[in-house]
Amino acid sequence: MSQTLSQRDLRSHNQLTVLRCIRDHGPLSRAQLSDRLDITRTGVGRIAASLIEEEVLTEVHSTPAGAMGRPHVLLDFSPTRWAAVGLDMRVDRTRVAAADLRGRILAEETFDFVVPPSPEAAAQALSCAYERVVSRIGHTVRGVAVAIPGQFSDDRRTVVSSRFLGWQDAPFADLFEARLGRASVAYRQVPECAALANSRDPAVGEVDRLLHLQVGLGTGISLTRGRDLEARLPAGWGSTGHILLGDLTDRCRCGRRGCLEASAGFAAFRRATDDCGVPFGDGPHAQQEYAAAIGRLAVSDTRARRAVERLADVLARALTVLIDLMGPQAVTVGGYPLAIGAPLVASLDRALGEWFRGDSPLRWTSLGDEASSQGAILVAVDQALSGGRVP
Repeated sequence: MSQTLSQRDLRSHNQLTVLRCIRDHGPLSRAQLSDRLDITRTGVGRIAASLIEEEVLTEVHSTPAGAMGRPHVLLDFSPTRWAAVGLDMRVDRTRVAAADLRGRILAEETFDFVVPPSPEAAAQALSCAYERVVSRIGHTVRGVAVAIPGQFSDDRRTVVSSRFLGWQDAPFADLFEARLGRASVAYRQVPECAALANSRDPAVGEVDRLLHLQVGLGTGISLTRGRDLEARLPAGWGSTGHILLGDLTDRCRCGRRGCLEASAGFAAFRRATDDCGVPFGDGPHAQQEYAAAIGRLAVSDTRARRAVERLADVLARALTVLIDLMGPQAVTVGGYPLAIGAPLVASLDRALGEWFRGDSPLRWTSLGDEASSQGAILVAVDQALSGGRVP
């Protein structure tokens, strides 16, 4: 019995490995897959036959260079059969996007919650948006993932706490799946999704470990290994808001001084720039619009520039400690600081350059603050590639 189970697990592992290889490298022949993955050609052939029967893969023909010889038979994802849906709940907007198995967007919509929703209201709104998006694509959804700004229980079924949402011990997975009609959905924290997407961005390069710091109403971190999330970390890991990495002159809402959230969170940044005369609006991009306005003002206004430089100093000090503790080869930042733009980039690069003697590990990706949305899609695609099982 155990031998049979082991063989089944091995087949599932090899199947997922084949699919991820095609995802990362494009259409490949059976021989190329065998060489890249060290799986026998017979084994690749069996996997390919099964996935073609399921309509996950299809055969495409490629003419050799110079049009000499027989066309190559390559394996690629079926273009019109399967889809994955990523749902990204953020402080200032929620995005629901359907993508094919390469992560290419098929349909999407973005909206915001006027007030922080209850778990029931959030589950209802997300499931309705999901249905609207899926109705536009004509594909069968094979994987779903939700990025949530909060801390999970060990099984990721319960949101233990979320400052933005105001939730405590909310059974969100049960509420959402009851409306969605699906038994398996992957749930990740916003920093996890952002880290995953950034780890696969060309600007990061080939690094084994990436650390991502997400900054908004609170702060959180995540780690990747080999372009995937670090699998050995518990679900509740990564909450850095009340670690004493901030400025000891800043009083936190928790009563202590020096919490990172009290110095670098968006509420702290607004207090520091309150006398700059920039109005704070509403709508799905309010934080980003405010931060961008401060960034533009910092070019000529001393008060705005000092606030940006102080934020950069706090972030640089926090990142330096985290880098020394965890040893990543690269780090990325997400959240409202990215909208500040060039003034923050210059100040943060300069501050980290001093700590690391000019060899700053900070990377600025093309994804910007949309990294968590892209990451939710990637988690959903990975789930789809694993046959709809939550990894």
